[in-house]
Amino acid sequence: MESMIALLADLPTAMWLVLAALPLVVLLIGLLLHELCQLNRVQLVNAGDEEPASGTEQADTASALFTPRELQLKQELTSALADTTRPPFFDLHVQPIYRLSDGRLLGGEALIRWRHPELGQISPGEFIPVAEMTGQILQLDRRVLAEVVARLAEVPKALLGTLRISVNVSIQHFYNVALVHHLQALCHEHGVPMSCLELEVTEHASCDDLELIQGSMRLVRSHGMGLALDDFGTGYTSLRFLQELPFSKVKLDRSFVCRIDHEQQSRRLVACLVEMSHTLEMTCVAEGIEMAGELELLQRMGCDAGQGYLLGRPVPCAEFIDLAERSLLIGGQPIGDRLGVIRRRHHGADVTNPATRVAESAEDS
Repeated sequence: MESMIALLADLPTAMWLVLAALPLVVLLIGLLLHELCQLNRVQLVNAGDEEPASGTEQADTASALFTPRELQLKQELTSALADTTRPPFFDLHVQPIYRLSDGRLLGGEALIRWRHPELGQISPGEFIPVAEMTGQILQLDRRVLAEVVARLAEVPKALLGTLRISVNVSIQHFYNVALVHHLQALCHEHGVPMSCLELEVTEHASCDDLELIQGSMRLVRSHGMGLALDDFGTGYTSLRFLQELPFSKVKLDRSFVCRIDHEQQSRRLVACLVEMSHTLEMTCVAEGIEMAGELELLQRMGCDAGQGYLLGRPVPCAEFIDLAERSLLIGGQPIGDRLGVIRRRHHGADVTNPATRVAESAEDS
């Protein structure tokens, strides 16, 4: 045993550093392989779609990459996106976003629901990944943005300067400036200021040309639109994205927020992320606030804004506009009072009980 200890002690420091770094190297290799698999999957799918007549083998290979359910959704998406003569195949909902310092309604995040006449309710968690893998996400994003702008045109003019609707878009749009010009034309057609829009890019997205994307994103910002990094902290590109891309907002992922009321380390981490956002002159938004304890801690940390079931569930766009009119046009501070009511209601309640949390969240929405 002593000889073994002596042998280990003789190992150079550099060797210990290499051994200590092995787990990180394995993790990075795993992430790289995952991205390469996803990229190859998308390339094969696109190759199959480009040559349906002469590339039968490629099409068969692409089809083999999908589960039967994914193939079905791919076909249904193709059909739905091709029909531009009818109203959108999806329902537009908006989840309100509030300023946490005083409860003022700032805007909302656009979310879509697909109620298929035969397949029933289809979760975005199912069809969005399929759209991303097949390249249909670009067309889908444009349809969603067109619907958001059309609905914003229904908002009273007095509200347009105070509300901003955020929409998740694929980072693929930023490889050129076509989307910016498309939005410019849409907003001009409907008489909606471009500053009413905010584009969200998920942190899970990867890209290989930050310099090119940076130029397109700067053009977005030059037109007054917001630019948010979504799901911050759950991927592996955050710091590089924040350093090189002109984001105006960081959105903290729910997986961090849900732990701050019972884990000291999580509280410290979120407090640091909020402070970092402010140091970088970015707004910090907490996602998925479901408990009063989370809300109170985020307010004390100085987090700028928040969204979640505790504050308001996603509602149809017409209901959101009605909420905005009542909150911002019809005197008083109803939403500010609402935050106070939430705090008082949950004070002394068993907020750790999921049944209590869901029931009260539904009542608050």
